[in-house]
Amino acid sequence: MEKDLKELIAIRDEEIDINSVIRTLIRQKKIIILFTLAATFSTILYSFRVKPTWIGSFNIVVQNKDSSSNENLSGTIAKITGEDFNTSNKNETERLILLSPSVLMPVFEKVNNHYKENNLKTFSSFKSWKNKELEVNFEKKTNILSVKHKNKDKELILKTLNLISKQYKNYSKRDTEKLITKTINYLKAQKKIMEIKTIESKKKYNKFSIENGIGNLDGFIGLEDSSLSSSSYLQSSDGRSRFNKILKNSNNNSINNSINNSINNNTTPNNPSAGIRFKKQFAQLEIYESQYIDLSSKLKPNSKTLQTLKLKIDNLRNSLKRPNEILVEYRNLYSEASRNESLLIDIDRNLEIMKLEKVKTPVAWQMISIPTIEVKPVYPQKKNLTLITFFTSLLLSSIFVFFKEKKSGYLWEYIDIEKNISCNYLENLFKYKTELNYQIINKIVKKDLENDFNKKNIGLFCFRNQDIDIIKLDEKSSNYSIVDNPTLNDFKKYEKVLLVIQSGEITIKDIILFNKYISIYSNKIIGWSFIDSNLNI
Repeated sequence: MEKDLKELIAIRDEEIDINSVIRTLIRQKKIIILFTLAATFSTILYSFRVKPTWIGSFNIVVQNKDSSSNENLSGTIAKITGEDFNTSNKNETERLILLSPSVLMPVFEKVNNHYKENNLKTFSSFKSWKNKELEVNFEKKTNILSVKHKNKDKELILKTLNLISKQYKNYSKRDTEKLITKTINYLKAQKKIMEIKTIESKKKYNKFSIENGIGNLDGFIGLEDSSLSSSSYLQSSDGRSRFNKILKNSNNNSINNSINNSINNNTTPNNPSAGIRFKKQFAQLEIYESQYIDLSSKLKPNSKTLQTLKLKIDNLRNSLKRPNEILVEYRNLYSEASRNESLLIDIDRNLEIMKLEKVKTPVAWQMISIPTIEVKPVYPQKKNLTLITFFTSLLLSSIFVFFKEKKSGYLWEYIDIEKNISCNYLENLFKYKTELNYQIINKIVKKDLENDFNKKNIGLFCFRNQDIDIIKLDEKSSNYSIVDNPTLNDFKKYEKVLLVIQSGEITIKDIILFNKYISIYSNKIIGWSFIDSNLNI
């Protein structure tokens, strides 16, 4: 029997007829209406009693006001330090940084303190506060950051947004200041290195000059043509002019370029003194060569005077071969010392420039809208909330009653009964139409029994609501007996049986049981008639 029951349920649930679903909802309309109205009115009452949640916002441009200047400054620093600070992060990375505790932790602490002071529930963590009250996003395909804050306290919203704005501005300046500080530290380190190199190159230059007798009478060589020192240079009118020009044109010139320019400008120094020691010899060589040219036009080539003069020139040239090598080395040492000193001065100059940049206030991100609160609360939106609740409760209650009816096992539809019961369908009967029902039943039974109608004891086996009368049992219906919820003994008692089934009054279990009775007393069964509870006639 259990197996048969499962098979019948499976067959019944194979297809869901739309009309059947609609009739189910109509039958259960009281439950649906009551549940929907209760939920809707509860929501309306709640929306008027709950404290509204407001939302405030502001927009800020996530870049410096003079972006080109800052980009060039980053490019300049990258060239000086050898690091690429101009790599722009993607907006999503920037957004996550701006939402991180490293930027917004001070704001979170102040908000939590406000809740404590007002005896309100505080947030257990920064993350829970961020997820519940903050919304930070970039406008599509722009560098404009939209910051939103939700709360029930309007005053707290404005205070929080102003704090966030302040933190973002500090954050935007903080990176620039760190960058400048790092550059200053780098320049200081380079200055120390160049100071050592400059001193060493000067020592080598002066030692070579003294050893080879090149220079002033005291043997010491100074870099008379080298650039001015940093302090004297900045104090000079030319120095001040160039310094101001670098600051003014930082968009087009880099500090590194100024260093390179200084190197290029000082690579070839002015010719240093050849040294008193070799001046007379070079002068004498010039005199001999001049005399030789003059006399060669007047005298024969084999002239003793010309031969003597040529011998003196050759001897003097041979004696000056080594001094020429000395002068080349002298010039190289002079160039190196001059270049190192020039580089040191330029590094010192750039160091002063970066110190001034640090003193200047970096440009913060620009706000393009001040913190404001929207006119309407974000929650509750009474109209939307009411409509959502209405349709949701209507849907849920409909699903509930549909499956509740299916689970109950009671059969409401003619088709469900007809495909499960093992006897023939005869005719429809009607609620509260006893006279009409009597005529229909009488017609059916007479057709089946023909001449034996008055001799038979006929049982009307009913599955019906007890408040519904099938037929009135009077003298003219004396052949019939109404039996509610019949048993096997009732089948034995009557000669002919007509089943009357009302929708919603019989289960699959009942049908399975009566199918077994029908199989035993099939000769007694006339058939079954259906009373549709969905019809009010």
